[in-house]
Amino acid sequence: MKGSFGTLPLILGSLLVTAGAVLISLPLGLATAVFIREIAPNWLQEILKPLIEVLAGIPSVILGFVVW
Repeated sequence: MKGSFGTLPLILGSLLVTAGAVLISLPLGLATAVFIREIAPNWLQEILKPLIEVLAGIPSVILGFVVW
């Protein structure tokens, strides 16, 4: 049986998934923060800021389960 066994493939796989998540979430999060703080009108800021704070309080596993 050929294949890679041990902890190295597991660690490398975890690092790859983490890097992919950072590549997606970092620009999206920064763009959202800049939009809310600098561009959005006050009435929209008052809606979006509490909404994002509530979403941040929900564990990602629950969000994934509900959305999927």
